[in-house]
Formats: sequence, structure tokens, C-alpha cells
Amino acid sequence: MSGDEGSEGQSPEGANMIARLAPQLVPWLQWPEIRRVSLTQRHVAHEVVMTVYQRYLTKTAPTSISARLDKLGMRLNCAQAAQSKGSPDATAMASGGLLVLEQSAFVLAQNCENYADLFEHVGFTIGDELDPGCTALLDCIERITSFRDAVIRLREHARAQHEAGPRMSSRVQRTGAWDDDDTWAFGHSGDGATAQNEKK
Repeated sequence: MSGDEGSEGQSPEGANMIARLAPQLVPWLQWPEIRRVSLTQRHVAHEVVMTVYQRYLTKTAPTSISARLDKLGMRLNCAQAAQSKGSPDATAMASGGLLVLEQSAFVLAQNCENYADLFEHVGFTIGDELDPGCTALLDCIERITSFRDAVIRLREHARAQHEAGPRMSSRVQRTGAWDDDDTWAFGHSGDGATAQNEKK
């Protein structure tokens, strides 16, 4: 069995077809499938790694993690605005939104762990592109961490607001959960993962 045939005895022609279709297949495959085919088919691995890099880690791709974070950042700002109103309904709505945002941040962080694993094992297949790919991955991890921290801060503030009662709510309405500059900086970062890829 040649190295290109993989662990399942697949023909070179079949492997070549998978390699050509990788950009279309990656968004629809579960992570274990992506990892398995990448580890067993070297030239398929090249296409998979390049697809991950170009689709999820570049700032300009509409499917990128950065683009996803920009959208989540706007939702975070909306949650902050709802919370600052101080009414029970607005606070409850903000709390529900924050839970979703925290879960989204967790999924994106898990995606980055998967990408790091892929780069570690078969990243060499993309040659000189590996260095910018790793740099982009680290940038995404840093942004996810900052976003998750912002969500946690707002969630903790919501808990304190609930425990303090109406007096705290009126104060929040005047001051906000944090600095306006912090909200603007995150929500308008200008950096460019899709909901589909969040499962991987």
C-alpha cells in the first residue's frame, strides 16, 4: 500500500478527488472526520489545512473567526445596552443573551484547539504558509479570550445588579457596565467562523 492510499486502501485517484473537493467538504465534515483524513492522506491534508487557514483564520474571509467575533461583539453591545436600562425584563433578556455569547466563545475556542492540533500534526504540508497560519490562529485565540472576558465581566455585573436591586439598576443606567471606550473598541475592531463551523 502506498503512502497516498491511506489506512483504508483508498486509490490515488480517489484521494486526488477528495483533495480537489476539500474546500467544499471541510465546512460539512465533523472534526474527527477532518482529522482522520488529514492524518492518512498527505496531499488531502495540504488542501484541508489551506482551507482551514483561508476560510476560518484570515481576517478578510466572511466565514472567518474574526468575522464571527465582530458579529458577536455587536450582540454583546446590545446586551450591555439592554442591561443598562435596569428593568427586570431588559436584565433578563441581557442575561439570556450573555449565556448564548459565552457558549459561542467556548465553541470558537474549541475550534481553535482543533486547528492547532491540525497544524501541529500536518501543518508542514503547507510549507511557508504555516507561519502566517499560526500567527493568524494566535490572533484569533487572543480575540476570543478578550471577548470571553468581556462577557464574563458583564455577566458578573448583571449578577451584582440583580443582588443590589433597584438602587443599583438606576446607577447602572447612568454609568453603564464599563467604559464606553471599551465597548467601542471591541464592537468596532474592524477585523474581519461561521455558525456551521462552530460544531467542529
